[in-house]
Amino acid sequence: MPLGTSTKFKACIILPGDVDENDLRCWRRAYVCCRITSRGNDLNTCFKIAERVVPGHLYAFEVEVETEEMTSTELVFVFEIQFDYSLVERSEEWEIKECGMLQLLEVPSLHADKHY
Repeated sequence: MPLGTSTKFKACIILPGDVDENDLRCWRRAYVCCRITSRGNDLNTCFKIAERVVPGHLYAFEVEVETEEMTSTELVFVFEIQFDYSLVERSEEWEIKECGMLQLLEVPSLHADKHY
């Protein structure tokens, strides 16, 4: 799929594990980081906030990449999730069980005043 000067993607991640009501991590805010590179060059890093993180659940969000000066159509997406530990001394990272990307295509809108 060709890339334009700016391309949007729908990103999805699934966190590992089962829901444990006694696990306080299930109710904490977390930050999902999606770092996008092309041929080793950083193109974009975005942080999304997940208000409640629950193991085994699917989280979806959109990311946009400025692709105007890219020399390759190969993109690498790296995901990380970290908890908000403003009250905790050490940080913890969870591994992501699965992830997926879908390029969002621009579809021209049809106006009622145009006849085709």
